[in-house]
Amino acid sequence: MGGGAWPFLVGGAICLVNSVNERDLSLLTSFLEGLWPFRPRKFEAITGL
Repeated sequence: MGGGAWPFLVGGAICLVNSVNERDLSLLTSFLEGLWPFRPRKFEAITGL
């Protein structure tokens, strides 16, 4: 691979990680809200959402 391909590979990897993290966070949020339906405000304060 040429040196010019690295920025694209790194950028693609970062985008992939970000999209996976966002999806996992939403799943985790839904899961935790399901576990603690009486404490959703506290969890929102922790995540900053």
